[in-house]
Amino acid sequence: MKLRLSASVFMIAAGLIHLLIAPLHWAHAPAHGLFFALSGLAEVAWGIAFWRKPSPVMNRIGVVMAGGLITLWVITRLLPAPFGDEPGGIEIIGITSKLMEGLGLAALVGLSVSGATSRKVKISKWLEVEKFTAASLMVGGLIYQIAVVAEPFFPELGESSTPTAAASAVNPVSEAITNSPPVENTSGEISSSNSTPDDLQLVVAGFASPFVNGSEVPVAGDLMAQLTVTPGEERYGRSLELYLYHQTSSKPLTDATVKGVANMRFMDHGTFYQMALNLDNGYYILLLPFPMPGEWHLDLEILAPDTPGTIQLDINLFE
Repeated sequence: MKLRLSASVFMIAAGLIHLLIAPLHWAHAPAHGLFFALSGLAEVAWGIAFWRKPSPVMNRIGVVMAGGLITLWVITRLLPAPFGDEPGGIEIIGITSKLMEGLGLAALVGLSVSGATSRKVKISKWLEVEKFTAASLMVGGLIYQIAVVAEPFFPELGESSTPTAAASAVNPVSEAITNSPPVENTSGEISSSNSTPDDLQLVVAGFASPFVNGSEVPVAGDLMAQLTVTPGEERYGRSLELYLYHQTSSKPLTDATVKGVANMRFMDHGTFYQMALNLDNGYYILLLPFPMPGEWHLDLEILAPDTPGTIQLDINLFE
């Protein structure tokens, strides 16, 4: 009874994790989101069915399902994931789902070999377990191969393209902003016709606190930065406008180099680097080509001749 309950609970937990992350992966690559949604539904349905009406056939299906998904995860950590361009990252939520499946698999194996009274029966049951474990390895590899073959036929299900820094430099948005630099209003804030509902957090010494869009941030010495995040041209793209100036003299910093490095906080979907465009008179703009919504971390490195410094932001990116 305990092993059956454990197997059901662990598999349902893994399925719920897959359903939870499916929308995020759909935004990144629809094929990945579809896979997580279907596998999550299958695990939850199996867990409920196995708890209500266990049978040797359902046990074997569970072994193959859990083992196949674990195998597929290992393969896609070593080889480029289908409908993607690189191997997947090792992230906490992924490890958690595989741990749930591994525990569920262990419970199913224990359930399969329990109750054996003779050495011959034990050997027979262990051979059956080994056979279906081998089948699960084959299923994981087969799913990977099928996805690789299907990828060229369904390019629209693959990852959305992410512009590089070089491409951004000639992006129409960049040209438009360069031709029409932001205007400073009477309060000293950067004026913008757009706003973003994203949740912004300023990170200082590892601690995050709410940040009001358009507020000023001390950088180093008397150097101040005014930051404004606005929607970009791409679906999840954002533009970060900066106004850099010296507080004591009120003179704009015109000769800085600003570099941004962004990555997801809890999921590994790569890191992108961007160089800000100098719009003159202390104004800079950094194009942020986020490929998907989620919890992002941005490191801004401000290289100035006299007062270099860094700014860290957490950006919870919504639709």
